[in-house]
Amino acid sequence: MAGFLPDCVEFDPKARIKVADFCLAFSAWFVEQKGEDRRPPSNDSIRKALKAVGDGRIVTERTKTSRYYCGVALNKLGLRYHQSAYESHIFEGKTALTKAPGSDVNSLIPAAWDERESIIAMRAYHQRVTDATSGVTDQRNERRDLAEIVGEDDDDE
Repeated sequence: MAGFLPDCVEFDPKARIKVADFCLAFSAWFVEQKGEDRRPPSNDSIRKALKAVGDGRIVTERTKTSRYYCGVALNKLGLRYHQSAYESHIFEGKTALTKAPGSDVNSLIPAAWDERESIIAMRAYHQRVTDATSGVTDQRNERRDLAEIVGEDDDDE
């Protein structure tokens, strides 16, 4: 899972993807990384691996008919893995509840979910990560600016 997330996923507090679609893309990535002689992991194994990552930017929500991972979307590479798995015979058992490539594999979290505790917590976590990342960038920029000022002062002497 650790390689799949940075390679194939975008973190987005407004996005969601059906668990079946996420698992299909992960399975194709897994088989490519580990070799075609390996069986694709079960969706339950994928769920457990994702939970073990413990990233608060990803939460699970459900409707009456589907489960979703919220806070993430497949990026271009992830969508390519989804498409190749959807079209491949070795993943036939995993495609029953998935969306066809080219359709809205990634979607927006419905406004009706905005008050759900898990969505509120996920968005707060996204914000903390964004703020922390911005703070590091701001500190680097301040140090660079200070170095430029100090450097300019040295030139004046």
